[in-house]
Amino acid sequence: QESEEKYRTLIEQSTDAIFLIYGGRFELVNRRFTEMFGITPQEASAPDFVFTNILAPENKDAIAYLAPERAQARKHGPPYEFVAIDKEGHRINVELTMSYPLYKRGLATQGIIRDISARKRAEEEKRVAYEKVQQYADELARKISEVQRQREIATILAEVVSSVSLTLSTDELLTHILIRLQQLVPYDAAAVYMAGDGDLVLEAVHGYRADFVNPQESIAENVLFQEMHTKKSYILVEDTGQDPHFQMLFGTENVRSWIGAPLLVAQEIMGYMAVERHVPGAYTTADAELVQAFAHQVAQTIHNARLFTELKETQAQLVQRERLAALGQMAATVAHELRNPLMSLRMGIEYLTFDLPDEDPKHRAATLVESNMDRIARVVENILFVARTPRLSRISGSLYQMVENELAQWEYKLAENQITLRADLADDLPEMFIDFDQMERVLSNLIGNAIDAMESGGTLSVVLKTKDDAQIFTVSDTGSGMSEETRAKIFEPFFTTKSRGTGLGLAIVKQIVESHGGQISVRSQEGQGTTFTVKLPQQTPG
Repeated sequence: QESEEKYRTLIEQSTDAIFLIYGGRFELVNRRFTEMFGITPQEASAPDFVFTNILAPENKDAIAYLAPERAQARKHGPPYEFVAIDKEGHRINVELTMSYPLYKRGLATQGIIRDISARKRAEEEKRVAYEKVQQYADELARKISEVQRQREIATILAEVVSSVSLTLSTDELLTHILIRLQQLVPYDAAAVYMAGDGDLVLEAVHGYRADFVNPQESIAENVLFQEMHTKKSYILVEDTGQDPHFQMLFGTENVRSWIGAPLLVAQEIMGYMAVERHVPGAYTTADAELVQAFAHQVAQTIHNARLFTELKETQAQLVQRERLAALGQMAATVAHELRNPLMSLRMGIEYLTFDLPDEDPKHRAATLVESNMDRIARVVENILFVARTPRLSRISGSLYQMVENELAQWEYKLAENQITLRADLADDLPEMFIDFDQMERVLSNLIGNAIDAMESGGTLSVVLKTKDDAQIFTVSDTGSGMSEETRAKIFEPFFTTKSRGTGLGLAIVKQIVESHGGQISVRSQEGQGTTFTVKLPQQTPG
């Protein structure tokens, strides 16, 4: 009795909740148990009160620690942490230590419950703090890596921009750019296609060249480029084996991951850049965005390079124009000075031969002089034509009829030089509002030059057609052709390759065509003939 009283006194003074279970019922609970769970000794000793009443649902299995058959083997159980609930349903983090003392005539279960809520809060705060520190460290590492990556990207892009100033050809420059791109986005192969005249042309390739089986293809048939043109953004193909468009376009088994990025300048697509890997899933959206950013810079670089080239060409043209203007002005002055003496000479010849019979040798000599004076007069008129802006006398009429009439006038000359005429003239074209006299001069000059180029005979082809609100006629010969150097100067005044001639014919032709708002171009190769193309915009009166 005395020992029991001492035991009860000790547990009442404890700062931990203590209970004793015997025979499945609570024999006693201390004051701290009542404070912790709001359960009085009388409530705890009730027949329907069991240990699981203070357990959270997820901790019901803790009752196993109270099994008497396990008590024999366990002696003292280890501390067990779980969530308890008080009488009001509040959750409490506790630590339970079990022992199995002898009591009355058998073995009892004694439990010591310690409230560890404060410790759990401290542990949770420490865990959250650690996670925040770890998160901050990870974020800092990520930002450092990102800064380093951005610095690498900026360095490479700056190097790409500076490479434009190097003395590299376009294909060398593009290949250099692709090599630098590989440092940012690893690839097995990469290429740059440039758009022009309805086609995509392979301008540069680096890596596995066999992947790019089409060095040139139609824009209309390239479905991926059409999609890029519509989206004005990149296309990422994570697995080409699952993309029917890619299979239709390339038809190669090597390519499994692919990124295509348009080369955009002011929302105009110059072409596109493509990178690829031979394994599926090699590229992510971040890779595609980087390729697109790089493609933008590449497009601007190429655009600037083209502008620089155009500027140099324009400067050269301005210098040439100034030189030709000065030459033309001098020639015009000389022509004016020749006109009056020529008129006086012509009048003197007419006076001297007025009463001479035609068979008189003096008359024949005078006629030869007059012929050469006419030739000089034509040269003078041509010089004056080049030196001033043509005055056009436009009328409405048929370009088809003009070409047909002009060809009819050359039939004898063509036959005499053993030249076959092939004419393909569209006769259903709308009327043109042009100076037909001047345009006849253009066609006559081109046909005359073609005949001169075919000294041993050949074929003269004349085509008339319409395209894109313009009427176009071409004059082609199978003559000796021109060198690249000659072709570059062919429209310059006073330039000629003929033993006889002033070099003004094609200069006049170009001036007439451009005064109509048209364009003239030439294609020629030595030994394979020449083709002149005249494009006149469709115009109406008013």
